[in-house]
Amino acid sequence: MSGGKEVPIETLQYIIMHPVRRLIVRELLEAERSGEKLYTKKIAERLAAKGYKVTRDLVAHHIDVLNEYGLVESEYGIRGGPPTDEKGRPVVVAYHKLTQRAKEALKGLPI
Repeated sequence: MSGGKEVPIETLQYIIMHPVRRLIVRELLEAERSGEKLYTKKIAERLAAKGYKVTRDLVAHHIDVLNEYGLVESEYGIRGGPPTDEKGRPVVVAYHKLTQRAKEALKGLPI
C-alpha cells in the first residue's frame, strides 16, 4: 500500500504541513517512539481524546494522501486489544507508519 510519487522534498514538506496531516504525523512519530502500532480508527480516537474534531473518515482520507506520496506505509494485521468483533471474529486492520522518505522530509519542520 505505498504510492511514492517522485516529487521534491519541499513538496512533501508542504503535504505534511496540512493541519490534519501534521497531527497524524505527530501521532505516528509518538507511536513509533513508544513501540505502539496505530491504525486509522486508533489515530482518530487519540486525536479526539486530545480535543481535535476529527473523524475516522477524515483521518483515512489524509492517510491516503500521505500514502499516495510515499510518506506512510501500511501493513495489515490482527488488531490488538479486543482481538475479535461482537461476533467473535478477528479484526484485521491496516497499521500505518512513517516511511524513511517522510522522516527525511520532517527534518527542520516544526512538528
